[in-house]
Amino acid sequence: GKIDSNPLVLVRTPKKEKRLPQFLYSTEVQSLLNGSNEKGKLGIRDHALLELLYSSGLRIGEAVQINVGDVEFELRSLRVKGKGQKERVVPFGSCAGAALQRYMMKGRPLICGKKEPLPADPLFVNWRGKRLTTRGAYGIITKYLKRVAPTRNLSPHSLRHTFATHLLEGGADLRSVQELLGHSRMSSTQIYTHVTGERIKAVYEKAHPRAKERK
Repeated sequence: GKIDSNPLVLVRTPKKEKRLPQFLYSTEVQSLLNGSNEKGKLGIRDHALLELLYSSGLRIGEAVQINVGDVEFELRSLRVKGKGQKERVVPFGSCAGAALQRYMMKGRPLICGKKEPLPADPLFVNWRGKRLTTRGAYGIITKYLKRVAPTRNLSPHSLRHTFATHLLEGGADLRSVQELLGHSRMSSTQIYTHVTGERIKAVYEKAHPRAKERK
């Protein structure tokens, strides 16, 4: 009540630093997926989990909540519940499909002790046959990431960043990537535009008449 106006209205708050998302290069992805392709029942599960995460861009918490009945192998798609319990349909590639089929036929039955799971049963299970937790999945993925890039600060969420980055560098539009990631706002997806510098440079050199090297 001492003054009529607030002098701090004109003071701007500092902007939060935007950190570039960490992602894997194509060669690192190949090493990651090849390194996880083991023969044991848990190795088969780990390989299926990593293939699916890279193929679909799921959050770790979304992947562990998937039930057997959520997966459509013929259509190569699955139902996912994201943030706010928003449901979306996510496609996955042929490599992920093959890894999941192998897991369902050879890995999961050995872990759970039964061949035919119910639709409401969890897709990914731990060594006791119970639903794999988010913390458990983080530990599994971190183990393989450390093997591939021991000196880099990669987290399991880096696979989601890698999915989005490689889609954009492959020519996907931002709106489609937003839908695949399950982002409610475009601003959440736009963080990935900075990592497509090589694609932008290639488009520029192809399109601009004075960009090509002179012979």
